[in-house]
Amino acid sequence: MGHDDYWVALSHEGALLGGGFFLARSYVLTTTACVQGLVPGDRIDLHTSAGAVLTGMVYEVAEDVGLALVSFLPDPRVDYATPLTDHAVKGDDWRAPYRPGPVAAGLRGTVDEISPDRRIGDGRPVHVIELALDRAVHDYAGYAGGPVERRTDGKVPAVVGIVLDPALARRLRDGAENAVAAGAISSAVEVFEALSAENQLRLLLGAPPQDAGPDAESPPDEWPAPDGRTSRKYASGMSLLRGFKRAEAEGVVEAWDLAPVQLRVLHEIVDTWEEEFRD
Repeated sequence: MGHDDYWVALSHEGALLGGGFFLARSYVLTTTACVQGLVPGDRIDLHTSAGAVLTGMVYEVAEDVGLALVSFLPDPRVDYATPLTDHAVKGDDWRAPYRPGPVAAGLRGTVDEISPDRRIGDGRPVHVIELALDRAVHDYAGYAGGPVERRTDGKVPAVVGIVLDPALARRLRDGAENAVAAGAISSAVEVFEALSAENQLRLLLGAPPQDAGPDAESPPDEWPAPDGRTSRKYASGMSLLRGFKRAEAEGVVEAWDLAPVQLRVLHEIVDTWEEEFRD
């Protein structure tokens, strides 16, 4: 993935809450279990694996799917090591690099099953990655919020999901005891408007985030391209994103298939912009 320091530990008033990871510019993805008792606007500290501490804020909590988003103010001079994302398939090898402490065992194993459109009651659907462990772990609650990496031989390492807390995993896996599960990256992109391609480009161009909701203004068909070296990558990236949206609208592909690819295109644009800023 190019970097190993993309995951973070979350804390509030000195207490460890759980894990999370940089998923897009300005945002860290985590689970609702990791921000339990907090509300949007509450301060939260992000401890990177490299030892830096960033000040974040609970941005949005999606209780119905068990996911939460934390925002922070990025410094263009710092590489936040946003990881490559992709889909998991049954039989993939996986590992969870975030551990709740230095002596905690690492989680790894194989993907047991992919269960699309699981939901709790009337909640929104979640694409669930059912995980098998290569060795038993008594309690993996402390690993919640950390990324799940694909580590299959012959495939490029990539983040495919987020570790769900045991209670949520059990509910999404029909009450199975000792269930271990991850939410697919595509579910987060579908749930949070802040992670949409349009909103990420608004941030890149210095515009305020677009709020989600039925009254939110529709994004324009064309965005003004930034100046400098970024412009060519921006133009080609926007052409790809528009093609993705057309393909989805025509039913050629599903939104779940496009989410990791859209994030990859956006990361390329942002990386180029940040290189230009540093120069």
